[in-house]
Amino acid sequence: MAEDQGAERLARVRAALKAAGQEHVLHFVDAGHATPHETTTLLDQVEALDLPALNNIFSGLGINKEVKPAAAAAADEYAPLSELASADSTPPTLLREWEQAGLGAIAQGKIAALVLGGGQGTRLGFDGPKGMYKIGLPSGKSIFQLLAERVLRVSTLAASSSSSCSSRKGKHLPFYVMTSPLNHEATQHFFEENSYFGLTPADVFFFPQGTMPCFDLEGKLLLAGPGSLAQAPDGNGGTSLREISHNERVCCHSPRCRLLSPLPPSCPHRHLPLPRPHGRTGRYAAARRRGLPRL
Repeated sequence: MAEDQGAERLARVRAALKAAGQEHVLHFVDAGHATPHETTTLLDQVEALDLPALNNIFSGLGINKEVKPAAAAAADEYAPLSELASADSTPPTLLREWEQAGLGAIAQGKIAALVLGGGQGTRLGFDGPKGMYKIGLPSGKSIFQLLAERVLRVSTLAASSSSSCSSRKGKHLPFYVMTSPLNHEATQHFFEENSYFGLTPADVFFFPQGTMPCFDLEGKLLLAGPGSLAQAPDGNGGTSLREISHNERVCCHSPRCRLLSPLPPSCPHRHLPLPRPHGRTGRYAAARRRGLPRL
C-alpha cells in the first residue's frame, strides 16, 4: 500500500515538473542515485513550489539565453535619475503637507517599519547580527537601537500631531525585523534583553529571511545534490506585509537613513547623498539591464 502511494506521489510530481519544463529534477532519482530519504526530501521540496509562478518570475528577468552573461553585463546602461525631489528645493508649505500626510497614515495604522537585518557583521569585524553592531557613537547605541528609537519617536509624533489621533485607538506602528536562520534567535534575544528599546513587544515581529530555488541561465532548477534543490536567500522579495498599505524598508547597514521620515507613503524611494562618490554602498540610477528599464 505504502509503495503504491509512493509511486502515485512520484508520478504526480513528475507530471507537474514535466508541465513546467523541469523534469530534469528527477534525474538522480530515476538513475537510482538518490536514497529513499533523499527522494522523499526532494518530493517535499518540489510539492512546496508554485512551479508556474517560478517560471514566470524567471521569464520576467528578461534574460536573453543567446547572449553570454559577460556580454549582457557590458551592454547595461546607467544614467543619473532625472526626476528627483529634494528637501532643500521643495517649498516649506509642500514639505509640511507631506509630513502631515505621512503622520496621518501612520496614525491610521496604514504604515509599518521593516528592517532588513538578516546579515552578519562579518565585514565590520563583528561576530554577530549586523544590527547589534555599535557604530562608534558616544552613546554606544547599536544600529537596532537607533532604528527602534526612531520608530518609537515617529509613532509618538503621529499620535500627538495627527488630526485623526482619536481614530488611532487600537492602532499601532508595527516594527518588522527580518532575520536569517543564522541570527534569528540572537536577534530576538538582543531585543528581549534590552526591553525592546522602549517599543511594545507585541508590536515587534521577527521573521527569518525566506529562500527561493536557484535557476541556471536556461531557467532550469538547480540541484544541490541527488535529493535536494539548490536554494538561496530571496533578498527582500518576500517581505510584503498583509493588511499594511505601505511599508518602509531600511537595510541594517544604513543607520543614517531617516526611517519613517513622514513623506507621503506613495513616495517609494528615498536616499541620502553619498558622502564619498566612490563609496561601496549602493546608489539609485536609471538603468537598462538586459534591455529592460530598471531603477
